[in-house]
Parts: sequence; structure tokens; C-alpha cells
Amino acid sequence: MSGFFMFVTSKSNRKEGLMELHVITNGSMLQEHWERIPSIIHEVDYLHIREHTKTAKELFTLVSLLMENGVPPNKLIMNDRLDLAFVMGLHGVQLGFRSIPLSNIKNKATFHNLQFGKSVHSIDEAVAAMGEEADYLLYGHIFSTQSKKGLPPRGVQSLKEIVHSVTIPVIAIGGITPTNVNEVLLAGAKGIAIMSPIWNTSNPLKVIKDYRSAVQQ
Repeated sequence: MSGFFMFVTSKSNRKEGLMELHVITNGSMLQEHWERIPSIIHEVDYLHIREHTKTAKELFTLVSLLMENGVPPNKLIMNDRLDLAFVMGLHGVQLGFRSIPLSNIKNKATFHNLQFGKSVHSIDEAVAAMGEEADYLLYGHIFSTQSKKGLPPRGVQSLKEIVHSVTIPVIAIGGITPTNVNEVLLAGAKGIAIMSPIWNTSNPLKVIKDYRSAVQQ
């Protein structure tokens, strides 16, 4: 995958809003998707590298190429792979049900520079993650979404209950659009995470602008 990127973009100022905007890779990224990341990274808060089928070596190569093309490591969150997040000096690691238990690593001074996110799906899981000293939670899916076809959404009310049950930030995910993003933020979410809206469009910068503009100031 050497030479994957053919350009370097200049840094632009991220548009400030009242929410954190997380973008997540979808596990089936095309070359054109990877190539667009340097042009949008400064308009979002964090990019989650969520590529479960790739080896550690493949992920290392991809992230190295991103950074060589102007993507700041402090905007990158590695899904599941604590080793890569640590070795590459990334912002943090997102842990899920298949990851090493957070309680086994959070108290290790070695990793004090990393932010630890935990994916949760219930109040019990949220409270437990907070007890394990997670820095933030990723909760969903809030609305119906093609990536969770056939599974009922958890809804805004459940999001509100999660937010009220913990004292750490909650990032909402799942079916969130510019038309319903304010419902999510009014429920108390610190921000949102999106996937398909970014990778299924030819104009991701417009999509990001639509989300930012939709937020009630």
C-alpha cells in the first residue's frame, strides 16, 4: 500500500460548533475514501480507524500514510488496537466488547497520554465503563440505520437516560442526520459520530457543513 496517497493538503481551520463531530471508517473503505481524509480531517474533531479485518501491519501502514499527508495524530482514534494507538502516538483507543477490559489497562501509567473511549449499549454498561475510568462513551444506535438493519433503534429517550446516569461525555451514533442532530444534543450528548454520510457522498465537506449549520447555537 506504499504510495497510497498522491497529494498533501494544507491545514484549514475547523469550524467551531457546540458538538464534537467524530467520523468513523466503515471497514470497507475504497482508495478514494482514504484519499479524501486529509481534505476533511481539519473540519472534524476525531477520525476513528475502525477496520477489524486489517492486520496490525496494514493498519500501521495506513495510519502512517495518513500522517505523512497532513493528518494530525491527535485527531486519530484507533478502534480496539491499544498497541497501535500507543506506538503511533494517537489521541486514543476505542474499546468494545471484543477489546481488552479497560479495567486492566486504564491504571497503567504507561498509557496516561491516551484517551480511552468505550462503546456501550445500556445503562449498566455505561455505569460500568465509567467505573473503569473511561474518558468518554460511544452509545447507539439512536435512530434506524442501514448498518443495523433489522435492529430497533434505542432512541433519544434512552440516550437521555444514559447521559443522566454518568458524569463523562457521551457521543451518540446511529442514523443521525442534520435534521435530527439537535434532538441528540438536546438529550445531553457531547457530540455525534457518523459513518455512511461521509463515505457515501462525493462532497463530504458539504455534509460536514450541513451538520454544523444544523446545530442550534
